[in-house]
Amino acid sequence: MARSTRSSNQSAARSRVSARNSRKTAPKSRQSSGTGHSVPPVMVRGGVSEFPSRTNRRSNAKRRFDVALPIVGAEMRLPSLPRVRVGWRILSLALSIFFGFLLYQFWNSPAYKAQAAEIEGLQRLSSTEVNAVLNLGSEPIFSVDVAAAQARLEKAFPEFTDIAVAVALPNKVTVSLKERQPVLVWQQDARTLLVDPNGVAFPMRGEALPAELPVVEAQNTPQAALPLVYSPEALTSLEAAQAAQEAQQVAASSLLSDKMVSAVLVLSKDAPANSPLVFDNQRGLGWTDERGWKVYFGDAQDIEMKLNVYNAMVAQLSAQDIHPSVISVEFVHAPYFRVE
Repeated sequence: MARSTRSSNQSAARSRVSARNSRKTAPKSRQSSGTGHSVPPVMVRGGVSEFPSRTNRRSNAKRRFDVALPIVGAEMRLPSLPRVRVGWRILSLALSIFFGFLLYQFWNSPAYKAQAAEIEGLQRLSSTEVNAVLNLGSEPIFSVDVAAAQARLEKAFPEFTDIAVAVALPNKVTVSLKERQPVLVWQQDARTLLVDPNGVAFPMRGEALPAELPVVEAQNTPQAALPLVYSPEALTSLEAAQAAQEAQQVAASSLLSDKMVSAVLVLSKDAPANSPLVFDNQRGLGWTDERGWKVYFGDAQDIEMKLNVYNAMVAQLSAQDIHPSVISVEFVHAPYFRVE
């Protein structure tokens, strides 16, 4: 009896505690349910998340402008203007279009077309002949290849040295060079070449044969002794200048050694005025004397000593009234003469 009474009291006490707790929590439930802003559960992969996700919503906000009027308490609202945001993609596209248009204008503008080059250092040739080889009339200044232009000039004009090509905006091309100075004339195989002090041969360009230069007629000389010859077909860069230039172009190469050039200049002072010097592949330099004999000096070694020996032999033969047909001082220590 006592146990049943105790258990009934305990259950009555629990009922009262439960009722009290429900009264405390009921207003909060009603308050939260009355707002109408319950957060729905967020669906995520693999289940339902108990935390709401925060979404970043960008609204196309508009700027508001209010203008005060002279009337107290009155103002006027201007129409709202949307905020304009320029992205980096649009900006890069605009810059690309702008610079592309600028490049197109530069490339096709007549103000940036290369004009006739200014040539510095010409003596025997004219600037018209040089510009015909360069052929830069319709080429934009930005596309002028300085190295290629210099190579064309070196191949077409072996008489040029120290060639330098430079370009400058808007359309200026400058060429500075030096012309080789000829010291003798070399004739071989119906061709006439000029030779500078270093033995480099280059063609004559239509001018008259210089009367003050010694002339050497080459006989029995192998073709390898001549400089390399280019035809106009091989030099495609000369198509515009073929009418003004020779049928063949000679590349700059050493035809003679500098010692041989010096020997020619020394011998030319004692050679007869009307007898050109002769070069034979076997017997070297010489000439045909107007008194009826041929003289050979061999190579350029000891040329002044050979010349002294020759003059002594001529004096002795004249004193003895001997008329030789050949005098040879090819070997300075073994000269001889031959009588027919």
